[in-house]
Amino acid sequence: MSKNSDLIDICNNIVKWINKSIKSKDIAKLVDICDVNKYDNKYTIDDIRQVVDTAFKQKSQQLVNENDLLFENIEDLLNMSILAARHEICPGNLPVMLLSDIFDCRTLDECQQLFVLIENKVDIWKEEVFFKNVKNQLLRSCNDLLRRLSRSQDTVFCGRILVFLAHFFPFFERSGLNLISEFNHENATTFAVEDNILSESIASVSHSQDEHESKESEKILVDYNFYRKFWQLQDSFRNPNSCYNRTQWKQLQTYTNDILQAFSSFKLDPNSCANFQGLGDNNSDNLYFAKYLTNQRLLELQLSDSNFRRYILVQFLILFQYLTSNVRFKQEVHSLTEDQSIWVTETTNKINELIEETPPHGPEVRKSIEKILKREEFWNNWKNDGCPELKPITENESEMKKTETSIKQTYTRKRKLGDELKEAESQNRILIGNQELNTIWNLCADNWESCRSKKRLFIPSVEKFFENAVKATHKQRQEICSDSDFTWRALRLLSQKSHHFFSPSNQVVKTVNSHLETVVEKLSKEFPTTIHNNNNDFDIDDAEDISDDELLKNVDPNTTPNTPNDYSNEADNTEMV
Repeated sequence: MSKNSDLIDICNNIVKWINKSIKSKDIAKLVDICDVNKYDNKYTIDDIRQVVDTAFKQKSQQLVNENDLLFENIEDLLNMSILAARHEICPGNLPVMLLSDIFDCRTLDECQQLFVLIENKVDIWKEEVFFKNVKNQLLRSCNDLLRRLSRSQDTVFCGRILVFLAHFFPFFERSGLNLISEFNHENATTFAVEDNILSESIASVSHSQDEHESKESEKILVDYNFYRKFWQLQDSFRNPNSCYNRTQWKQLQTYTNDILQAFSSFKLDPNSCANFQGLGDNNSDNLYFAKYLTNQRLLELQLSDSNFRRYILVQFLILFQYLTSNVRFKQEVHSLTEDQSIWVTETTNKINELIEETPPHGPEVRKSIEKILKREEFWNNWKNDGCPELKPITENESEMKKTETSIKQTYTRKRKLGDELKEAESQNRILIGNQELNTIWNLCADNWESCRSKKRLFIPSVEKFFENAVKATHKQRQEICSDSDFTWRALRLLSQKSHHFFSPSNQVVKTVNSHLETVVEKLSKEFPTTIHNNNNDFDIDDAEDISDDELLKNVDPNTTPNTPNDYSNEADNTEMV
């Protein structure tokens, strides 16, 4: 009992010290109070930490109970708790716990004001002393705030919270990643299921009623059927995988064509562009976020709103990008056919044209959207790779990349064709337009003399070319003869230097590989009995046994094929490639 009373006294002393020294930020006195040795080791360090934690929470409760919650007092208390945590005389999560308790007790306006204390200290929360202790509590507190906020009315505050979490947690933090690419199916769009408005009272495209009757077919009626098609497409936007179903795809294709046709027919209201005048300025009063209603009576006005039109068109682009992207967690059935891919490409081009035609700043908005979607592809590839850790680029690597970029820009800068031809002519060079061809054509100044060079006469002899095939085993010979490169060269050489290229015309034609194997067998019998003369010519002095040759089985024995008397090895000007 005495131990508890002593701890209570210590707690009261700490509270008194906080009240006196909270402005000075002098932590030395608090460290002295929490020194375990002063109490003859009667208390452990955990006991003292628990006392400090209780003392700071009592002070926080006093501030919360005050009618006017002063921002400066909360900030001073938070800074003092951070110092205490760094000196390890209180739990590491104490600073965030104090703010979480205050958030639970105050209004959203006050929470929005106090959230600056968390945003500005994001570097502190990343320190090793705090990160492991506060990350779960910070995530829990931020999620509690998001649940209390309206995403349509408190958009700015919601965005601040999400940006803070993006800065605080690393990119590879699992809690912030949608690893298996799940969709928020709960984000359903409700709309009227019955037609409560007479079709005659619904406005059509803004044409004059006095126009000719032939133009009535061009009008787009915003009736219940079109209204249902328009809002039913939101089901495809929130669940893209359903579009791979044949029925759903047909519905998506039909509804999309009708909606894009309506966008092309409806004229935009000039007054709807007034809110875009502040785009690009620093004045946040001109920026707003709308929550669109699904009342049938509002659809015609919404179709004439440039802001509304852009939102819908961007939704189409996001959907089409997902349908055609390579996502790691897609199933095998989640793929488009060739016809479907062609339709997506054509429709994407139409959507980009509509975005560019939508005022104001249509071309600039289109470029910005394309850039955002291109960046989304990079993140998709990163997720397909398993979300690896992103390493920061060092100064040396950054300088090397800058140098490489400048070199590429220097060499990729195109010169005028006339200047290149003039420079080549002055240097007695031939410019073909291809680097490889330029190199070949400029090897010799006189190309005709180059063609007459004996070095170009490099056709091998039959013996030398078939030497490896003749010495090879039966299995190796089959592999050599099945090589397309060897087959092509062998047939060209045989057609010029050997009678074995020709075969009787009354025989069933063999495959090229089988024919070459037969030729190699014949040559293997010829080579040992070849007589070389001074002119490098050779004659066959003994006839080979060809009675078993399949090519000659049906040949009349009384006739013999015409064979040349000699087989010249004289090199001609035909080039073997």
